[in-house]
Amino acid sequence: RPFVRDQVAWCVQTHGDFQMLYYGHHVGGDLGARAVDGVALLVGFVQALIFAGLTLSFAAIAVTPHSEEH
Repeated sequence: RPFVRDQVAWCVQTHGDFQMLYYGHHVGGDLGARAVDGVALLVGFVQALIFAGLTLSFAAIAVTPHSEEH
C-alpha cells in the first residue's frame, strides 16, 4: 500500500486509462476500447454547461463598460 491519500493512489492507478482515452489515438490506440457509461457522459455534459456559463459570465463582465464615477 502506498503512503499517499486514497485520492492520489486512485489518480496514479487510473492515469494510464486517462492517457489512453485522450491520447491513445496518436500512438495507434483504439478509441472504442473504453466504453463510456451514461453517468460519465452526464457528468461531462454538466461540466461543459457549467464551464460555458462561467465563460459567458466572465466575458460579459469583461466587456461591460464601467463608469469613472463611484
